[in-house]
Amino acid sequence: MRASPAAEDGQATVEFALVLPLVVLAATFVVATGAAVRDQLALVRAAGVAARTASVTDGDAEAVRAAVDRVLDLPRVRTAVAVDGDFVRVELQHEWRPPAWPLPWSPRTMAASATVHLEDLG
Repeated sequence: MRASPAAEDGQATVEFALVLPLVVLAATFVVATGAAVRDQLALVRAAGVAARTASVTDGDAEAVRAAVDRVLDLPRVRTAVAVDGDFVRVELQHEWRPPAWPLPWSPRTMAASATVHLEDLG
């Protein structure tokens, strides 16, 4: 015996209401993951630029910081410069916070570093 069409009214609405939170959660996760990957790649690029700047300025921390600020548009970036013999190493750390969303995730620390040979400009 088939149910009458009136008994099936609203079935699609109920199914949609059950699935919608999962779709929104999945879309939010994809967007947040994309933002994290974008910021990590930017941090790696900035570390390379900062290391190159440090290699031609003999590890001048102010010049390195200015290079990081020019290349990178991220807040809360910590910069460390270490000269070891003929090499200079630049380390960057960034406290990444997920975009505003309903998930209670804590901030994560992203890091990137680059080591290059000191340039002899004299």
